[in-house]
Amino acid sequence: MADWINAGDKAQLETPPGYVSAAQALHKNDDKSKALEQMNAADAQVLPVVDENGKFDGVVDRSKLTSSILTEIAQRVEKSK
Repeated sequence: MADWINAGDKAQLETPPGYVSAAQALHKNDDKSKALEQMNAADAQVLPVVDENGKFDGVVDRSKLTSSILTEIAQRVEKSK
């Protein structure tokens, strides 16, 4: 990134690697499916979460989200036995 700054590379500085825009943020009430869908669309491992006022509320991590979904599936399978 220092090279971009030193070279004045505005295009690279506008979209640094891993950057997620506010438009790609999850809303606090989005479900897990929506979160995973947005992560896939943004090709992101982590997405910010905003509250009903658009203020930062935290982050969702893909590995934890996936683990949570798999745990729910396993619990449903166990209950159906």
